[in-house]
Amino acid sequence: MQDSRPKRNSISLKSGDVVRIGMLFLVRHGQTQENAAGLVQGQMDGTLSKVGMEEVRALAYVLREDTFDRVYSSDLLRARQTAEILVEQLDCNGLLTDPRLREQGFGIYEGKPLFRLLRKLRDERTQISDFTPEGGETPSDFIFRVREFYTECLSKSFDGANLMVVTHYGVIRILLEELMGISAAQESIHNASYYKIDNCSRGGFRIVHSGR
Repeated sequence: MQDSRPKRNSISLKSGDVVRIGMLFLVRHGQTQENAAGLVQGQMDGTLSKVGMEEVRALAYVLREDTFDRVYSSDLLRARQTAEILVEQLDCNGLLTDPRLREQGFGIYEGKPLFRLLRKLRDERTQISDFTPEGGETPSDFIFRVREFYTECLSKSFDGANLMVVTHYGVIRILLEELMGISAAQESIHNASYYKIDNCSRGGFRIVHSGR
């Protein structure tokens, strides 16, 4: 049976589509113990390190003047821990978790040193966005589920609402590049950094802030 899911280069959700959100905040989780140890996490839970918790509290202080109508998070522990700190510090109204916001599954590389994955990418002369790890998730499957979440999120009736999405490097890259048409290829998405994105009514999506 032919695969009817959209291919990587055909995914689009730009200014011509109907969207109803106000500001969208894309937040990467804080540093984990696994980040500090140089390990690939993928869909392992991961646990925030002390540094990571401090990073997230600092981020909450930065965001203290913003208001959030809904907060979504990956269901992986490192993202949930990040979101829970932000929700508490910013006095947000609840937290919704969704497995579609998980990082790409990296199969046999999960829990292994990052240099092994980077060496594989170098040997195959490919980029992480085009790589299917053995036992892991294909890029097209990864993009499909992120797009599904985002389309569903935008299709609900919360006109002008400010949304926060706490997630992972790969998910943020897909949301920026594949769905919004914003190039993030040359940018580093650090732990506990965020993108504040304005949903302009005519000009499409516009980054108001990126970084920490």
